[in-house]
Amino acid sequence: MRSEVEAIIQMREEHVTSVNVNTNKSVIERFSFQAPSLIDNAAGETANRDIVVYLPPSYEASPDCFYPIVYVLHGYDASPESWFTQAEGVPALNEIMDSLIESGEVEEMILVAVDGTNSLFGSWYLNSDVSGNAMDYVAKDLIAEVESRYRACSDKRALFGHSMGGFGAFNIAFHFPNTYQAIAALSPAAMMLVPHDYQKHADFFGDQIRRYCNDEDVAWFIIAYLSILRGVAPNADNAPSFIATNMKDAMAALEALGLSQLSKTHARNVGLLPFYTEIGTQEDDVFDMPVLTQFEQMVSTMKENGLNITHTTFEGGHVDKITDQITRALTFIGPFLR
Repeated sequence: MRSEVEAIIQMREEHVTSVNVNTNKSVIERFSFQAPSLIDNAAGETANRDIVVYLPPSYEASPDCFYPIVYVLHGYDASPESWFTQAEGVPALNEIMDSLIESGEVEEMILVAVDGTNSLFGSWYLNSDVSGNAMDYVAKDLIAEVESRYRACSDKRALFGHSMGGFGAFNIAFHFPNTYQAIAALSPAAMMLVPHDYQKHADFFGDQIRRYCNDEDVAWFIIAYLSILRGVAPNADNAPSFIATNMKDAMAALEALGLSQLSKTHARNVGLLPFYTEIGTQEDDVFDMPVLTQFEQMVSTMKENGLNITHTTFEGGHVDKITDQITRALTFIGPFLR
């Protein structure tokens, strides 16, 4: 698995390519750029970002037209290309968008597939003193780069993501509420919904992270947590983990990162910014509480704190209904970008 992700990260090209999806229909373009917020980080993560852009059917023929724009955040152990390389029989993001435009369910929009990869299989779109500021890259660097290249309406901008990207959509919006007009968080990472008592597991996490740093096999979630900890408990002098040496302190910082807790801190600042979130009824449970219970508790806390949030559940798991999820996200976002 690591070799595949590292290959994605290393395949950086400074050029743009255009591919006609269909005659008189949409176009996909790809480009790479150096994100200033990620340059010269202690962990050695690349600042080079590979971006995939969907241009709607009328874009090339309407040079005076400006379009709403949606930034799309992928999940853990994925990449921007994942949105366009679905399993056989599953429509890719561009095909879903083409269909929604053709049916009149949404108006034409630009879609930007964000690069959230790193050497630990995902940045979690967090700012980090050791890995680089991935949140600033998304909310500042990428917007500046993309909207200087394409005809986008700066006052008609949205953000949606799935899994790690669902967490990222919430968290970025909490910190940059005036940057976006709508947010959709699909199946936000189950381990990040409500508070958990991580401190009682400090010894376990410390042991597992040491094993990983010694090139021993560990479960995927240990690597995911290591990436998160580089954001909330960084230590540039503690290579190769680059996290705090005191695991109790690191776990305490992790406990404060759940979406429920973040909403308590940031809900007042986001005003009436509309949020949409959903989760499947067949998600795998994490910790000692069913994921559905955690999700309902998170939404309840967000509403209590005044967040303007719409939520639902659907029959399915984490990735098996992704076409329906993308459709719901785009149809929720659409009216707020008109």
